[in-house]
Amino acid sequence: MTCRTFIERRPSAETGALVAVDTEDAALATLRHECGAVGLMDISKVATGMCDELRFEIHGDRGAIRFT
Repeated sequence: MTCRTFIERRPSAETGALVAVDTEDAALATLRHECGAVGLMDISKVATGMCDELRFEIHGDRGAIRFT
């Protein structure tokens, strides 16, 4: 898994002062299952063109499904 914080200081919700960020903005992971299947996970709070989108896609040898 690879994680990264792109915006290292953000305004505090309470005071508005800039505070250090200790959470990641993005993560990438490769998933390996016991049956031999592999998967990819891409998680981002800063991706452009995505406005609060939550989407899952599963692709298999018999078809695919997408949940948005």
